[in-house]
Amino acid sequence: MKKFQNLRLIIRTSLMIVLSVSFRSFADDPSPLPEQNTMERHIDCTSLSDQAKAYYNGNYAYDKLSALKGASDTASGYTAMQDNELYEALHTLMDETQTFFPTYSGYKAGALAYYWNRTDAVKDSLDFIGFYSDIVYDYPSQTGKKFNMEREHIWPKSRASYNKQFGGSDLHHLRPSVSEINQAKSDHEFGNVQGLYPVGSEDVIFKDTVYAWVNDGKDIFECKDDVKGDVAMILLYIYCRWEQPNLYTRTATAQLPG
Repeated sequence: MKKFQNLRLIIRTSLMIVLSVSFRSFADDPSPLPEQNTMERHIDCTSLSDQAKAYYNGNYAYDKLSALKGASDTASGYTAMQDNELYEALHTLMDETQTFFPTYSGYKAGALAYYWNRTDAVKDSLDFIGFYSDIVYDYPSQTGKKFNMEREHIWPKSRASYNKQFGGSDLHHLRPSVSEINQAKSDHEFGNVQGLYPVGSEDVIFKDTVYAWVNDGKDIFECKDDVKGDVAMILLYIYCRWEQPNLYTRTATAQLPG
């Protein structure tokens, strides 16, 4: 994919960031909700949560993972990023501990939107927010809502081996998005637009506020700076969990892992 400036460096050095995220293993019963989010968004992570410490233990503790081949590799490209011990270890851990996959559509128990009012919630609230915009979506009441919400594949399904199941309904990258912003994002790659492509670039505006920038001709979408770290973590997660090499190289869909 076309990168944000230094995105490869972000991906290569994101082990500590990934370790700060709790990759929740859902129970077979989809009814129980995760704990309510109590943190503000856009806060720099400086330590591991108790959940992350409990998840990354034994052979998957930070000291063990950081010693694996690939943890400090400064080479770039598909071969360096995929053919290494760290990649294999993270994929194995995520694959073995994910036991429940939400359904793509609907709002009932087991559906993506059923969990968003906890996982993507405003601090101490049951209203979730748009991923690129932080605009509050009143859930579960949809009466008098001020915008339409869509399910946004941060890693586009058209550039992956999944559709709307498994990786295509993974809470880690299926996020609520204001429809106007989601439609502007389309299936574009992430990259820098501002100042680089004066011809053909447009502001993505919703209710008189600019939330992103897009250049359709260059196939690039740029989100706000305070969302780019979230995007980098999501790309790293999908790259490892679902073995999607299209972050670095063009691979035919038929050749991607199923």
